[in-house]
Amino acid sequence: MSDVLQKRLERAEARVAILEEMIETKTRELFTSNERLRAANVQLEQLIETVPGALLVVSGDQELVRTNHEASALLGRDTTDLMRVSLEDVWPDSRAHLEPLVGTTEIFHDEVAWRTLSGEERPVLVSATAQQAAIGTRFVCIGLDLRDRKRMELDLRHAQKLESIGQLAAGVAHEINTPIQFVGDILHFLGEAVDDLLRVIDAYEVLRSKVKNTTSPLMRAIAEAEREADLDYLRERAPKAAQRGVEGVRRVRDIVSALKTFSYPSDSTGPVDIAHAIETTLAVTAHEYKYVADVETELEPLPMVEGNATDIHQVFLNLVVNATHAIQDAKRPAGTRGKITVRARRDEDAVVVSIGDDGCGIPPEVQTRIFDPFFTTKEVGRGTGQGLSIAHNVVVQRHGGRLTFETSPAGTTFHVRLPIPAHAVAA
Repeated sequence: MSDVLQKRLERAEARVAILEEMIETKTRELFTSNERLRAANVQLEQLIETVPGALLVVSGDQELVRTNHEASALLGRDTTDLMRVSLEDVWPDSRAHLEPLVGTTEIFHDEVAWRTLSGEERPVLVSATAQQAAIGTRFVCIGLDLRDRKRMELDLRHAQKLESIGQLAAGVAHEINTPIQFVGDILHFLGEAVDDLLRVIDAYEVLRSKVKNTTSPLMRAIAEAEREADLDYLRERAPKAAQRGVEGVRRVRDIVSALKTFSYPSDSTGPVDIAHAIETTLAVTAHEYKYVADVETELEPLPMVEGNATDIHQVFLNLVVNATHAIQDAKRPAGTRGKITVRARRDEDAVVVSIGDDGCGIPPEVQTRIFDPFFTTKEVGRGTGQGLSIAHNVVVQRHGGRLTFETSPAGTTFHVRLPIPAHAVAA
């Protein structure tokens, strides 16, 4: 081989080495870029999943192109299913709100209703903006679930309403208390006076039996007065009437006392006597059930539970009223009465209160929704759909307990489970 060819070969080999080095360098750079891109994609995915809300990225023709798990949880649809639907399936009036954003830097921010897979509407606070990309317009929407806030607002409004009613009831109870004590004292006096007078009359009758001349004008007048007064009837009924009057006053006094308990709501927590709470509730709600149902109670000796007495009273009140309405709605023979059972027992580290009825039961198709706010099967004006929702919120969220139910066409029983404080569990 000539020297010229040898030199050309050496130069070619040098160029190949340089090229190989360049290729290796570019390969390393490409690998590094790919790693950075992969890491950036991972960070983007993590960022998308940690967005504090339901993220929907939407194309200009309203097709969903990106979501996160928060959106899937809120809408009750998995990610794959969400990618198959239009935004209008989730947010029916989305076009009217989003299209005015095209070509602007404005942000849409308002409360709207998003629709789940089952068709249920959920309140959502949406922030949305339009972005211009190489592939066209994109809308980025972030929705915050407002259900918890709505529940808190509902609880607040309910508490304010109860406070107003409570203040009114407290005033009425106070006004009733004084005259009812006065009436009670009078009835006690009259009862004792009747007994004294009857004893005097008995003594007069003994005296009259000793008188031989029964035809004198005075004796005839006494006999006539006895006939007109129907003395035997008075002797039998007057003491009973006084006793019933005293009993009636006692019942009014118990109701007034129960009203006072309900009329002073408190945010503080402390020991709660469950048996007393049940008895107070039954006294206050008697006007609801007394014409349609008999109440059967079975209250075991119970330890105190720790909680808010006002809230616990409200739970029992809602459940008793609910039981009464279920009995009223049941189809039963005319003239027959229903039955409400209230039982309280200790179950290891908790107190369980069971309030049952022999009413119409809860239909299977609505059993999963009975604790939802504003859900009710009652006609307008008879139920607001708040009672069971508030009861569930009070028992579960505020007191760490459980509210469950058993139901059939023969009736429903709700079980309220409230934890016993640790220091009292071993007692």
